[in-house]
Amino acid sequence: MSIKHGVSLYSYQENYYLGKLDLEGCVAAAKNAGADGIEVIPEQMPIGQYPYPTDAQVDHWFSLMDKYGVHPTCMDVFDDYTLYKNRTLRAAEKLDFLIDCFRRAKRLGFYILRNQNSLEIDVIEKAIPYAEEYGVKMGFEVHAPLMLQSERNEQLIELIEKTGTKYLTIVPDFGIFEKHASRVNVNKLIRQGTDEKIVEYLLEAGKNKVPQAEMMEAVRKMGASDKLIGSVRMYANHYNDPELLRTYAKYAVHFHGKFYEMDETCTETCIDYEGPIRVLKDMGWDGYISSEFEGQRAFHDIEMGEYYVDEVEQVRRHHEMIRRYAGE
Repeated sequence: MSIKHGVSLYSYQENYYLGKLDLEGCVAAAKNAGADGIEVIPEQMPIGQYPYPTDAQVDHWFSLMDKYGVHPTCMDVFDDYTLYKNRTLRAAEKLDFLIDCFRRAKRLGFYILRNQNSLEIDVIEKAIPYAEEYGVKMGFEVHAPLMLQSERNEQLIELIEKTGTKYLTIVPDFGIFEKHASRVNVNKLIRQGTDEKIVEYLLEAGKNKVPQAEMMEAVRKMGASDKLIGSVRMYANHYNDPELLRTYAKYAVHFHGKFYEMDETCTETCIDYEGPIRVLKDMGWDGYISSEFEGQRAFHDIEMGEYYVDEVEQVRRHHEMIRRYAGE
């Protein structure tokens, strides 16, 4: 029973987009960081011909896993609710989509399917027998502003307890342990000309746990743009007490290790990792923390070439931090 080390290849999205790393390069970087678990968003980084790779492409995928001594963990999928311009998917269509995803995940060796929380509980319940048939767990992300103690989580846990299934889980994202707004996101606001008073207010309001709705109304009155008002959730306080994991982590087999910035001491600058890892270690929790770097997204407003964030180094530092807190 132990904390295992994984990487979501999403962490290397900029390198992949710019052609600096291909899929194999991303897998190699994850292995060099010390991971043996590989998480993929196949829409972003297709494994062969998406969504249905050829047998040869599947064989090549497994040859990469063998070459680097790693294995698939979680396949992230979306509900494709914008597939049609005039309507969202109907319940039966969502179930068919899930079944198709279970097949693909099994074929590619993934044992967790990360789903979106827009899936209704009745659809999830109908999908459980198929998850069990294909041996692929459904995982629903607990991502800020969603909290561990939430109506959605209670619905999921109630369904788990009612059915007794082992194929329905939650996937907590470390963003729910964010102590204050990330520096890279705040710097982006300043760089884009946001009024200093608004920036100062967002930082103070976040630290003081002002409710998100109240923050949105306040910055609206201060003349913030609609875009900024819509992004206030990034600056609101969604910190969860790590002790809550003693109740909720037993329903999780996988964590997303969200991070925005690792400093030179290999410490995340705004997210609490020490507290949650201490609790997980004390519980003897067994599963993967899958590094998920998002800091590069704070620089997409800058002309290409003006700034380059070293995603590979950031992920390496993230793994060093996790090992330190886990006492490895």
